[in-house]
Amino acid sequence: MWTLTEDEKTGVVSESIDCPFLLWNDLQLERRQCSMWRSTCKPSLFCAFLGWFRGFSCKRTDVKGIFPCSYIHVMKYGLSSDGYHHPDEIQIKLNGTATPVEDALVAEVTSTLREWAPLWKQLYVKRKVEVFFQMAHVMSELMELRKQLVTARLADRDKRDIKRHVATRLDWGNEHLGLDLVPRKDFETVDEDKVSVSDLYKIHLGSRNDVRHGSQRHDSVQPCRAPVVHHLLLNMKTSTCNSIGEDSDIFFWLYDSREAKSISEKFMVRLNKNGEPKKSREVDGLCALFTDLSNEDLKRDLYIVSQVIRSGRMLLNEHRKGLRHGQYRRPYGCAVLAMSNILQTIAELKEEKDFVLKVYMCNNESEWYQIHENIIRKCSSKYSAPANNSGLVISLQLLHGDVEALRRENKWLSRASVTHKLGFPDVMVPGDVRNDFYLTLERGDFERGGKSVQKNIEVTVSVLLDDGELVQDCIGKACGQPNRTQHRSVVLYHNNSPRWNEAVKLGVPLDRFQGTHLRFDFRHCSTKDKGEKKLFAFSFTPLMREDGSTLSDQSHQLYVYKVATRILSFVCSQLSLLSRPQCDESGDLRQPGLYLVLPCCQDGSSPGLPAASAFQRSARETFWISTQLSSTKLTQNANLLALLKWKAHPDRVGNILGRLRHVTGEEIVKFLQDILDTLFAILDDDAHKYGPLVFQSLVFVINLLGDSKYFHFRAVMDTYIHKHFAGALAYKELIRCLRWVMESLPEAVWQDHTQDVMRALEYLFKFIIQSRSLYSGATCGMEEEQFRSSFQELFESIHFVLGLDWPTCESLIMIQVAALRSFTAIFDELLHIFSVQEVAEFVRSTLASFPSVLATVGHSMDVVRLQSITRTVDSSLFALPESRRILLPLVLHHIHLHLRHQKELPTCSGILTSLFSIIKASSLDASVQEEVELMVESLLDVLLQTLLSIMSSGQSQEAGEFVSCLLSLLRHMTDVHFQHLMENFQSKEVLKEFMMKIWCVLRNLMKLSIFPRDWTVMRLLSSHIILRTVQRLAPYQLENFVGDDFDFKVWSAYFSLAVLYINQPSLQLESMSAAKRKKIFDKYGDMRVTMAYELFSMWQNLSENKRHLIPGMIGPFLGVTLVPQAEIRNIMVPIFHDMMDWEQRKEGSLKQVEAELIDKLDALVSEGKGDDDYRELLSLLTLLLEPYPSLLEKIEQQTWRETGTSLVTSVTRLMERLLDYRDGMRGDETESKSTGCTVNLLKLEAAYFDDIMEQQRLEPKFFRVGFYGRMFPFFLRNKEFVCRGHDYERLEAFQQRMLAEFPQAIAVRHPNQPDEAILQSNSQYLQIYAVTPVPEAAGILRSHRVPDRIKSFYRVNNVHRFRHDRPFHKGPKDPDNEFKSLWIERTTLVLAHPLPGISPWFEVEEQELVEVSPLENAVSVVENKNQELRSLISRYHLMRPHGVDNVAGDDVNLLSMTLNGVVDAAVNGGIARYQEAFFGEDYIGSHPQDGDKISQLKDLMQEQLEVLGAGLAVHGRLVHPEMRPLHKKLMDRFQVIRSSLCRAPCAASQANTAGGIAGPEGFTVHRHSEAANGGNVPIPADGQDLDGIQRVFLQQLMSPAWKPCSDPYLSSSDKVVTVVASSWSLDCVTRKVIPVLSAHVGAAPPVPPRNTQAHASCLSVTPPLSPPPVDDAFHHQLGDLLLLSLCAPEQSYSASHFSHQPLLLIPSGMH
Repeated sequence: MWTLTEDEKTGVVSESIDCPFLLWNDLQLERRQCSMWRSTCKPSLFCAFLGWFRGFSCKRTDVKGIFPCSYIHVMKYGLSSDGYHHPDEIQIKLNGTATPVEDALVAEVTSTLREWAPLWKQLYVKRKVEVFFQMAHVMSELMELRKQLVTARLADRDKRDIKRHVATRLDWGNEHLGLDLVPRKDFETVDEDKVSVSDLYKIHLGSRNDVRHGSQRHDSVQPCRAPVVHHLLLNMKTSTCNSIGEDSDIFFWLYDSREAKSISEKFMVRLNKNGEPKKSREVDGLCALFTDLSNEDLKRDLYIVSQVIRSGRMLLNEHRKGLRHGQYRRPYGCAVLAMSNILQTIAELKEEKDFVLKVYMCNNESEWYQIHENIIRKCSSKYSAPANNSGLVISLQLLHGDVEALRRENKWLSRASVTHKLGFPDVMVPGDVRNDFYLTLERGDFERGGKSVQKNIEVTVSVLLDDGELVQDCIGKACGQPNRTQHRSVVLYHNNSPRWNEAVKLGVPLDRFQGTHLRFDFRHCSTKDKGEKKLFAFSFTPLMREDGSTLSDQSHQLYVYKVATRILSFVCSQLSLLSRPQCDESGDLRQPGLYLVLPCCQDGSSPGLPAASAFQRSARETFWISTQLSSTKLTQNANLLALLKWKAHPDRVGNILGRLRHVTGEEIVKFLQDILDTLFAILDDDAHKYGPLVFQSLVFVINLLGDSKYFHFRAVMDTYIHKHFAGALAYKELIRCLRWVMESLPEAVWQDHTQDVMRALEYLFKFIIQSRSLYSGATCGMEEEQFRSSFQELFESIHFVLGLDWPTCESLIMIQVAALRSFTAIFDELLHIFSVQEVAEFVRSTLASFPSVLATVGHSMDVVRLQSITRTVDSSLFALPESRRILLPLVLHHIHLHLRHQKELPTCSGILTSLFSIIKASSLDASVQEEVELMVESLLDVLLQTLLSIMSSGQSQEAGEFVSCLLSLLRHMTDVHFQHLMENFQSKEVLKEFMMKIWCVLRNLMKLSIFPRDWTVMRLLSSHIILRTVQRLAPYQLENFVGDDFDFKVWSAYFSLAVLYINQPSLQLESMSAAKRKKIFDKYGDMRVTMAYELFSMWQNLSENKRHLIPGMIGPFLGVTLVPQAEIRNIMVPIFHDMMDWEQRKEGSLKQVEAELIDKLDALVSEGKGDDDYRELLSLLTLLLEPYPSLLEKIEQQTWRETGTSLVTSVTRLMERLLDYRDGMRGDETESKSTGCTVNLLKLEAAYFDDIMEQQRLEPKFFRVGFYGRMFPFFLRNKEFVCRGHDYERLEAFQQRMLAEFPQAIAVRHPNQPDEAILQSNSQYLQIYAVTPVPEAAGILRSHRVPDRIKSFYRVNNVHRFRHDRPFHKGPKDPDNEFKSLWIERTTLVLAHPLPGISPWFEVEEQELVEVSPLENAVSVVENKNQELRSLISRYHLMRPHGVDNVAGDDVNLLSMTLNGVVDAAVNGGIARYQEAFFGEDYIGSHPQDGDKISQLKDLMQEQLEVLGAGLAVHGRLVHPEMRPLHKKLMDRFQVIRSSLCRAPCAASQANTAGGIAGPEGFTVHRHSEAANGGNVPIPADGQDLDGIQRVFLQQLMSPAWKPCSDPYLSSSDKVVTVVASSWSLDCVTRKVIPVLSAHVGAAPPVPPRNTQAHASCLSVTPPLSPPPVDDAFHHQLGDLLLLSLCAPEQSYSASHFSHQPLLLIPSGMH
């Protein structure tokens, strides 16, 4: 028998269960599957089946079974829907789901990860690899954080931190996966039912900003006005100063070089002679935390300064035998690190970064005190690097926030020594206790004392009481080390005027500060006499003056007293106790009173003793120290001490109070409570005499706390008022002084003081109210009426100040602003002694006290008043219903006024947001409905008008805020509110205006997409509110606008709104995931169906007025039927029947309906709407939805059934064709849609081709990288790679990128192959240089049909081979012409795989090395330049001249620069140098084997001349008129080039005959002797292809595919120089086409022909009837010119004849 468990249990399967014979009904469970049960076995009856549960799986609730307990992990789950019980088992409804009773964020992580899983996989499928791996990392983090939340026992603070991280990662992932934004508050998902719509909008905004800006989520607390505090973590890792051979102390501190002062305490590390920590336990504690750095500190010129002090011998080269008797602290070296750039670097990092500090030694120990400044100023003559190249390795990290919080969160920080900032931090926090006294030994001047050399002076610092007792362990050298009783200074070798600049910190207990003095003992440390230290003088100074103030923060010059030999015994005894070397001197200093009566410095008042005294001051010797006090308990200010001890001088109280303003803020906040007690004690002593002075002092102290540096002390002031303040009578004098200040405001002299008073108004009222409470409690409420009367008069005085109207008085406006800003802070205090209604009346009267002129919106004070209203609404007073009843009308009045004038809209929206938050929180109060009624009457209409104005101007941000306010108001409106609203309209015209406004606003809300797409929660709630509003307003529209009162605009707006609502993307459940769809349906249902029923109901109630909406509403209603929801479509069928019926009645036909249906169907289907179900709906139209019959059935019952049936058939057939066409355009691969696929493919290819030809593509750079040395990983070691660079990446940038990736690598600056020493070294060497790709697609690059843009792709893609050229000289270098001996070492690299590939770089598999001779190099250079020029000419030759559509003015610059570069190079060197080097008889005679190459170079140079001529012709046509001088200059220089080439010897020219030269196969090139500058004219032979001639000649000039004979990718048959048009085209017929050449270009030598294949076809010349089309394959001007020459070679054509006789080439068969 099974027995029920105590409660329902839910568990998760820990291991898969697959045992059908044990489970009932073959129920199987998989791992992590949820199961439920409520019965377990009874051990006494079923002992054989102990540990079994009976229940069901959440996935199959209808199947019951039994489960072994060992496989089930019991969890605390609840059920989201109710269930019902059987006697022995539990059954759950099908929509019941298990909900874990656990942290909501944990449950969200679980559900979110499940939702992410399939989307994450799709990222990889879509090749979004980077996001894929980022998401994988985030998902792993989330699982780990979830584990910590579930299993770990965390403190509240740690738990909040983890939740913050979880929420941030969830939102980041949702955004990158395109999922919905989750609104959060305090890291938890917000329930939209529990917050107002305005708050929900603000939460969405905050969540979106957090996600987009990657900011950390913070607690929802008020922002702190205190500045951000930073802390610098320094960790010393290694020291290379171990060659000292002695113990050493290393100090670190922060130094401001601009102000030449330290800004922090020192941190010290003690090392032994081996350079290791002195104590082994300190190995992990060599770090310091420099705290309390402000933003201003980070902007200083900061340096980290480190000094190394050794402890041992006087001199390092001292090698004395025997035991050393002296241990001296001696300077060794110093290092600095500039922080200006480092701070910015480490601020962006979250881990430590290492830095190396180089240690320098001081050349002269007299400069030791400023060695760090010398290093910073780079005075290299004053310091030098030690021979062992010493240095320090440290790491730095910049932290932010509270120190204690950081140490709690980062346990490793507990080992860091806290190193304070000198002085107080920028933010002083109550409770911080400091009592630090900093002493700096500056310098001294001492006599030689009869010695031949100067002294080695050591200063011993001691802190003693008046009785001579030493204060133990109170002197600290630096942080990180324990305090000591005495401090020994650094010893400077042989220096009677030492300058130490050595600082220590004194930690004297407060109870011993009074009566304590400092004594400085001066000893000479002899390097002889067994290293003894001999005391020869001392100085002293007390720590506190007689008036109780401590030693001032400044430099002090102390007297130096000589010590007689008989008074040293005490010192020696003290030194022996401290294990110090003993002295030989005899003497006695055991009675400090003997020297304390002496003056210690120049301002000392103690009289001197007779000359016979044992202590004689040395007039020639002085000693300087400086002190600085950082104490929260002690003060150096005499004015403050005089105030605290005012009773000692009662006659000076007025003067003492006046001097309080001269006390610094740090001193005041340290003694805040004492100062306040003193002020109120003086006030109690004589209020009439000292009242105004105390009032002014109190105002000064209160305003001081408004400074951000002391803002935290406001809490101290509050604590004092409520717990320590005892001035029961103070309120009377404070009220009197306040009234006097208010009433004396018209006197200009008091206006500045009045402004200070107004800023202090908050705390003055707190003092008044607390004082009255104390008095009332002590006297049982006596003088209550007098107090209320005086308080009322005080408020009248405030109203008087606020009511003054001096628009030109800026100081008055500032006073009024200060009063309003302070006033809202006293509400809570007033509630302590007044009722809520009284306080609300005070507030209302104050806010209404402005003069009537200020009611004008836009006045400066009106803005301030609106801000005061904002603070009033946000106060706790306004949250009370009793106060809202009084204040709400005033608030709504001002909001209405500003909204009507469209002023201060952001402030108004903020007030409304706060109002609706309060209304939502108080929704259960009975008074809320009255408040909503008031808000509807005051705000609804003006809100609609404001939204219409904002939406029309496109201000989306403000529109969203006011839309949320409108939705909040509509959400709170009940049926009663709508009824009252309708009753308040005076006429139907006013009602119509309102209905049009609200329909238009709601329609724009959906049309303009006010809320972003991923704000699903906000969009759904808005849709729900809109639906409820439409349902409640619809009856009033039916009541007022049907029948004779029908209004087309109102009804059209309503139906447009309904259609837009149904078509909202956020409501299309079919496009959502199943889980999301179920969640929305469970909460809201399908709101589209509800609105469709509303639409149908309203349509049915229109009766005969329906005809007014036909055919206008056919299109919108048709759009509704395209929604893929069957119920909506069936609802709309009767509406179309009605439309057809009324159209038939009205027009007698259905043509208008048919035309409208066809037009709208075409448009809607083209937009992608409609589906196969819709096809079936329109084709069959037999679906039934009770009580509506199908459309065809209804039509069959009408008299117009034939027309109706024809209409339905026509529309159905059209719909099918439209859907087929659309599917075909989508490219579905079916036989019936092949045409659509072809069209789609052609369009796609055309788009791709347009992108290729029009978009500029960057040719990447390639770099060869060699990794040499044994320190590289195995896969890189001693290997070479070729890498494809980034866009716009040059060699220098690539080198920097590689060196940053391998920071330890050394760059090899030469391109030579490294030697074996580098290959086998234990280092990293990088050799990087640029390489040029060697393309392999020779056929494509050679083809003239392929555009240059496509060829540029093949030049840099799918490349295996790369080459690098290194120029060098063989033999002697000719100083006049270096080209003669300029060889090229060409290295060709062959890769294992082509670039680009799956990787941006591949390993070099093979290398080829060849040497290119100077002649071959010249051929290559000229050839490449020709190629570049041809490419440019082909780009520019079809461009229109300047002035034609203003196209060419700016585009010709590149052509100008290129031509100028070529022409200048040719004139100044270039080609002329090549002629000189290779065309001379000496070279030709000595290099007979280079004859072909010399001819090739000559041909290329001649070709360059022709290309330059064509380029100059294009340039002359396109150049801007202002650039004509440049063109003329180019032409002049071009003439020089031609002349030089014509004079050059040309072997090929000797082969030419007078009658002609050999041209392409079947052609003859004739020379015209008649022309002044004859040229070569190609004449076609019989039967030859004229088109071939054009292609040959124009290809030579402009085709970028043409390659000279040196091109390795041309076949042997192509390596013949092609005939090139020369001067024949310059004089005969081209004076108009190329006018600039006719005057400058002379005769040119003939050019050897190139073999060309021509096509045989018959062509004829026929005059065209219209201007001929321009063939893209030919240059239109040179082509026409060529035709004229070909058709009549013996006839001379003038330019005018050519310009009037356009010709067209037509094949002979097409006449």
